[in-house]
Amino acid sequence: NIYKGENMFKTIRSKLYVCIILISALTIMANLKNLSYLTELHDVSVTHALSLDGEQQQATLDSVNITYSEALSRNIEGIILSVIICIGCFVMIAYTIISPMRKATKQLNHILNGLHNHEGDLSQRIDFKRNDEVGTLIDGINIFIETSENILNKMSSSSFTLNQSVENVADNILVANSNSTEISSTMQELSASMEEITATL
Repeated sequence: NIYKGENMFKTIRSKLYVCIILISALTIMANLKNLSYLTELHDVSVTHALSLDGEQQQATLDSVNITYSEALSRNIEGIILSVIICIGCFVMIAYTIISPMRKATKQLNHILNGLHNHEGDLSQRIDFKRNDEVGTLIDGINIFIETSENILNKMSSSSFTLNQSVENVADNILVANSNSTEISSTMQELSASMEEITATL
């Protein structure tokens, strides 16, 4: 396997997931810290309310407990919302980035392995249509493969033309050799005739 696209794909996927986990963890930690502050504030407010007298004490305690309950509820909702957003980001990234990249990587790997094994077909393209960054990247790879195919076709055509020229030159050389042999034979005959004429004189 000459193409390490699967390893690249796993690295990108891991980095994306780590970023989501870190952001979600920081958000949850912030909410938990906020929850700790709320509890401390509630304890201080209760202690202050207990120092009051009669009806004022009870009214203050009720008000503090209601406020604390509402704040606690909102804080827990924030934590749950953070978890839901984290899961949603995982699903969205898996659907919009990871899955398309996996399909494109598999197709590209097939094309490159075919080329490596001298069985490649440069007329193949990665079948992937998207109007985002991943789609633009795949379009660029397809354009590169198409350009390579055109260059190889031109080289093949030029090679065929060159072979024909070499064959023509070889044929001309054979004809020239044949003519040279005929000329040599004629010269020998002419020389023999001249000798006979000289002998008769």
